[in-house]
Amino acid sequence: MASSPDESERFHRMQASETTSYGRFIVPAKEGASFALSSGDRIEIVNDSGTQVVDFWCLALDGEAEYLSLAHCREVLGKIFFEPGDVLISNRYRPLLEYREDAAGGRHDTLIAACSEAMYRRFGREAGHPSCASNFEKSAREIGWPLPLLPQPWNLFMRAD
Repeated sequence: MASSPDESERFHRMQASETTSYGRFIVPAKEGASFALSSGDRIEIVNDSGTQVVDFWCLALDGEAEYLSLAHCREVLGKIFFEPGDVLISNRYRPLLEYREDAAGGRHDTLIAACSEAMYRRFGREAGHPSCASNFEKSAREIGWPLPLLPQPWNLFMRAD
């Protein structure tokens, strides 16, 4: 963990709790990371810069294409912004996460798609621009998760209201 990041460096720190053996991860801007958690494990996601959106996905690793589905969560919870105490579910209506606390004020976006190379090209960027979609696809391939689609990310630290 960096004790005081250079102000020009934009990154976020992902920290697993003491109930896991993973420790702390620093994920630089424009990059991604993935790791497995077991039932009962906790994860804390910290945004040191305060300006970098964290596209967050949760996948079930049982061989099926099961993932945290924000559309299903919005339907069942009846709201577009989740709150501590909410249980977030999969595209098969199974509980995947319990949203325990939020020191960032909540209201994380649940509607906007992950940035992608196609989106950047639409706005005039060169081919190959790093994107959350390409980071997800790379991580999914590395863990052998089927890629029938790109699930909607939970855009942590993004206020779209």
